[in-house]
Amino acid sequence: MTEFTLSYREVIPDQTSLENWKKIALSTGGTQSTLQDIKVAERANGFCYEDSTKHHTRNRFIYWRINYDILELVEHSLDVNLSGNRIGYKFKDTPILDGVSIHEVAENVIVLVPTVCSIHRLIFSHPDRFHRQDELLGTHPDLAAPSIFSRASGIEARNPSSFHVFSGPSSANDQLPSLACSYLLPETDEAIFVLAYPSTELLLIKQSSSGQIVSTELKGESLVPRFLSGLAEKFRQRNSDGDSIVSLLILVIDYETYIITLCRDGHLKFWSISKGQCVAVIDLLAETGDVTKDRVQTAILRKAVDANNSENIISVFMSFSTGCQFYILQPVINGQQIRIVRLNTLYPSENDLIDFSIQKNRLWSAWRSEDGECVVYTASYKTNNWTRVILEALPDANQAPALDGESDPRQFYLQHIFHPGRFPLHIIGKALSIYKRPTILPDSLLTASVLKQRISIAVENEIQNTLGDSMVSDEEYLECAEWCWQKFYSCCVQYYIASQKPLGIMPLPLSFRGSISKKIIVFIFEATGPLGAYDIM
Repeated sequence: MTEFTLSYREVIPDQTSLENWKKIALSTGGTQSTLQDIKVAERANGFCYEDSTKHHTRNRFIYWRINYDILELVEHSLDVNLSGNRIGYKFKDTPILDGVSIHEVAENVIVLVPTVCSIHRLIFSHPDRFHRQDELLGTHPDLAAPSIFSRASGIEARNPSSFHVFSGPSSANDQLPSLACSYLLPETDEAIFVLAYPSTELLLIKQSSSGQIVSTELKGESLVPRFLSGLAEKFRQRNSDGDSIVSLLILVIDYETYIITLCRDGHLKFWSISKGQCVAVIDLLAETGDVTKDRVQTAILRKAVDANNSENIISVFMSFSTGCQFYILQPVINGQQIRIVRLNTLYPSENDLIDFSIQKNRLWSAWRSEDGECVVYTASYKTNNWTRVILEALPDANQAPALDGESDPRQFYLQHIFHPGRFPLHIIGKALSIYKRPTILPDSLLTASVLKQRISIAVENEIQNTLGDSMVSDEEYLECAEWCWQKFYSCCVQYYIASQKPLGIMPLPLSFRGSISKKIIVFIFEATGPLGAYDIM
């Protein structure tokens, strides 16, 4: 049977429901060390539940987004309506690092959050605990089920056993960590946090399920004999730019947990968590035969989200002045030695990478094109062929919808603006806020019917202010009304485009799907057949 190459297109989710957020503020007392100016990237990613055989965990995802000291968590399901599925945590004046991870255990879902001066373990009840009676009582597709965030409270997040305020390594010279990663050991529920400092030191923090903390400083001279450590320190200072850590992750290889760091000069370092030291250094360019490449400009390290411990796959993105490429690698242990096996090298046509994620057989990448637009490509490791994902075209603020001479501008534009999937309600509410003073209830929390009434009043006031007291004909009034409604529509488009900044891309395991997290909205890519006539749901 002939194997067809799947193509992908963007699917816009339902945006007509109100976004009710539960907000929790946390103050850990670790803000004194954050007085220096800190810039952290706004990032987003997510997590997919593993069990696809149950209706309440199938096609169910959690997306997270960090913006300075705010963590937003949103739970989505394509099969079940979820209530109370949005929660935001504000870590007061404590920037969050891009090292958030989400894990499933028997009874709970655990979110690990590293900041520049603290680490946190947020615990939520697993969906299984909400749906234990479904087999006896049955379910109804139109009834809303509680999200795992519906019972969250600030008391649990402020429990001293759930977080820890740390101090940096003594040799970090009061620097704050710039990179982080986290992982939960499934056998013991022990959380592992790794924080990387600009001075190349690593801080390893282990947090037990009861909240007990063990901190270990990891230094680059672990492989160097003690009597040469002074010379190693001087050499490291001279070569600090190439030795600086640009990306890191935690990986389990043959039941041993390792920290893998990627340096700016293209070296991969493997750190044993049990031994607390570096056990292997691999020159990636020399190992892959690319020693003739010029200086590495950008380097990023990722691991496959759906691979098990026996088939660990990592990918390294490297950008050079002459182009960029993805190395698909598999770390293996040969005796007492760690080495890497190159499975493939992918060469994309784009150069300005936004983010990428990998599965054990596919890579997803989001890019910024020369004209500033977001483009998404996916490729299989075996075929080495790139497939472009068909994204929904953004509306043009200067291109208003065509209005025939017989239609009422108010009715026409309201129907167009509130068309399902066109604009989220909170975007329409933002556009409305330009026309009126803020009220007790923000416009972003209003229902569609109330929004329509308030928009009609606001635009009608705009029309009257424009015409003044002058006498005008019906044609002149309709012309002015159309201009005012076009102006409001343009505001909606501009706010919508501003919300489309891509922040991260995430493959969805056990399906032919991927998703991209944008500044406000999450979009899903559906696989389509060879003729594009159907979607795999």
